[in-house]
Amino acid sequence: MLQVVVSVERPSYTEETNYQETPVAINNKTLKCCLQFCAMGLMSAALFTANTASGLSLVEDGKAVATIVIPEPNDSDPHDKWWILGMPLGYLKDYVRKATGAELKVVTEGQPLPDGALISVGHTNLARKAGITTDDLKLDSCKLIVKDRTLFLIGRDGIVNKPYTPRGTARAVVTFLETYLGVRWLIPSWDTDFPEGEFVPQTTALAVPDDLQRTVVSKFAYVYKETEPYFNPGSPAYVANNSNTSIKIWTVGGHSWDVWVPVEKYYKDHPEYFALIDGKRSDNALNHLCPSNPEVRNIMLREIRKLFDEGYDWVQLGQSDGVSYRNVCQCEECEKLDTFSEMGKSNFPLAKLKEHPCERILLAHKWIVDECRKSHPDKTVHLLVYQPTRMPSKIFDTFGDNVIAENAIGNFKMFKYVNEAWKGKVRGFTAYIYWETTRIKPLGILTKLTPSSAADQIRYFHENNVVGIYYCGGRFGRNWGLWGPVYYTLSRLMGDPDRDPDAMVSEYCEGVYGETGDIMKSFFDLLYNRMDGIQVNQDKIAMKDHFLAYYPPWVVWELEQLLVKAEQTATTSKSKHWLKFTRDYFDYMKTVSNMFASEKNYQANPNRANLLIVKESVDAFEDYRTRIIAYSSEMKYNGRNRPGYTLLNQYLMSDYNKLHTENVRGTPAALGWIIEPLNWDFDKLLAATP
Repeated sequence: MLQVVVSVERPSYTEETNYQETPVAINNKTLKCCLQFCAMGLMSAALFTANTASGLSLVEDGKAVATIVIPEPNDSDPHDKWWILGMPLGYLKDYVRKATGAELKVVTEGQPLPDGALISVGHTNLARKAGITTDDLKLDSCKLIVKDRTLFLIGRDGIVNKPYTPRGTARAVVTFLETYLGVRWLIPSWDTDFPEGEFVPQTTALAVPDDLQRTVVSKFAYVYKETEPYFNPGSPAYVANNSNTSIKIWTVGGHSWDVWVPVEKYYKDHPEYFALIDGKRSDNALNHLCPSNPEVRNIMLREIRKLFDEGYDWVQLGQSDGVSYRNVCQCEECEKLDTFSEMGKSNFPLAKLKEHPCERILLAHKWIVDECRKSHPDKTVHLLVYQPTRMPSKIFDTFGDNVIAENAIGNFKMFKYVNEAWKGKVRGFTAYIYWETTRIKPLGILTKLTPSSAADQIRYFHENNVVGIYYCGGRFGRNWGLWGPVYYTLSRLMGDPDRDPDAMVSEYCEGVYGETGDIMKSFFDLLYNRMDGIQVNQDKIAMKDHFLAYYPPWVVWELEQLLVKAEQTATTSKSKHWLKFTRDYFDYMKTVSNMFASEKNYQANPNRANLLIVKESVDAFEDYRTRIIAYSSEMKYNGRNRPGYTLLNQYLMSDYNKLHTENVRGTPAALGWIIEPLNWDFDKLLAATP
């Protein structure tokens, strides 16, 4: 039985052929097609690196000259055949047909193999006889090798029939489609009836170098989202854009205490299990525990061991959310363990926390980790480093090599500070990321990350043994209209941190916006450069001023001019579609910026003319909100060709649970933080203003 990875070591990167340097061997007909495509100015530099060396031809003149070979069925093989073989086989056939018109035939081993070139997919006997294995690979790494006129597409595959398992063969197939056909999956469009988000160059020939020897080394053990930026885990976009989880991990978003020792199960008979706060045992739903209580530790140890026995290789261990000194257990035994009480009511400033670490929690976790090492030495405890546990213990030096620390802090500078403090105390790290948390005011659903800042963070992760990424709230992909190039750049960098983020933005704009790609590249450059150039201390500035620092009316006006120019230039239905999509998100920024600016102007000079300008800006926002909310009843605006619209609709309400299409005027927006001037009684104010 193939074992899924239990130890994430940083793999060697010297084996990997750089994406841009991979030679593509093609014949003269293919070269002619490539040159015609380059003349169109569409993604040519990013997608094609061609030479005319001899190679292994797979398609000529739109006809297949190669045959796919797959393994013979084996009932004793524990691998899920559809997940690790059927899906990538489908990708290969579908996209070769889309790009060239050729239908590749499939032969199962055990049947006579035809003459001519072969494409071996997965763990075939052909691969075994050729000495091509995946024994030297980790995670979902893969190989693309040509040997004896056979192209081998093979990767490290797991055995579980769901996304949380290595799918290296799928990665091999997708890498082949990207490198030798130039296919790109740019924006979610997994419905085959609406392929507007993918880019498939047209050609009549396909070949690979006959000396191809390429190993693609995966960089992360997991990139975890509940709502995927590329949605369907069964799609090639999911694989191409590195939405992978290639280990068997048990995670609950960080906080396992309340899962294992719930109030409703234990409080009545064992109130002593729970934190003593201001003289009373807490029955708070957040489940604050007494970490010095040996029974509490034993319960958590039992639950972790149970999950390891069920086959999980990583299990999360983390205290409850919302912990501060006020709700950390204050019993006599806990108080003896540290000087954490010196933190008082502060919000855990790291320098002070470093001097007064929360040993009462760290020691409890250390005991559990040590016991797990005794019973399950090949398993990993995924330790939450968050709030009171952001700084390591001063009592003991290390948690040991069976621990990966999950660093959960939103500020990148602080993230690095915490990582440095923990180096040498755990085997490695993962990142709990807050990039797109819409409850972070005032930007909310608007851009908080740029391609260049994303590149800085991904490269830091890669260089500092950060082997997994979890998105706060499990969600990503809330604003494709303005974040689209960021999502795409992030996803591509997770596969290769050395990629140029600016080139990824160009690739996205040209592939999504077509003939208006250059204009939209200028639009996004202006937007993202503004974000990179502004540093706002949000603790020392009012939220509306914070918003206007990023999006003042003059910047919004410049963005508006570029978007209008693109709208006037667009000729294809595809580019018009995605421009309207961007328009719908941009208009939130525009109407809110104008509303806040007019409100501040009126407050500085409260006269009738300025009040009328405020009213006009509020009316414009309400008209915008009404338009967007109305989309929720139209299927054409949901999901497949309008990814993220439901989240946009919800964001325009006072909270996520209030989604309706009537009587919204005057109610709070942006999950409730925008109240004024939406709630102003303009009739009354105008009547009182001469």
